Amino acid sequence: MIKFIKFIIIFSILSGCGYSPMLAGKDYPFTLNSIKIEGEKKKINSLIQNNLNNSISKRTKGEKINKIQYDLEIFTNFSKSVLSNDSKGDPTTFEQNIEVDVIIYKDGKKIKKVTIKKKNSYNNLNDKFELKKYEDNLIENLCYNIAVRIMNILSNV
Repeated sequence: MIKFIKFIIIFSILSGCGYSPMLAGKDYPFTLNSIKIEGEKKKINSLIQNNLNNSISKRTKGEKINKIQYDLEIFTNFSKSVLSNDSKGDPTTFEQNIEVDVIIYKDGKKIKKVTIKKKNSYNNLNDKFELKKYEDNLIENLCYNIAVRIMNILSNV
């Protein structure tokens, strides 16, 4: 019963405040013809591409007329490093870095190159399975933020 009441309260707060996802609610004045992504981590590449495709494809079916058409080349680089160790030499703090170079083309001509850098620092966990799940969640969030940043850059070109 308490869970049901919590659910009702959370649902009423979210529906009353006008919550909407960042990428899905916007009508962008452009479309993406092609997205070419290269990098060493296929998961990061696919997450960024899926976020970009989802944000554009829902809004532009049949609307390509009168919209600016861009082509993207994206190069990703991922690194994970240890920031600090305990007295035994075991890692206590990690950092994930994702660096993305985006080259924007319009009508086959390069119009802009942008570098986006995102990073997260986090503490080590005793359970390695939970640590892996947490790291994957952080990567998903970073990729979503990168996709939002790319869409904002394209809106201002």
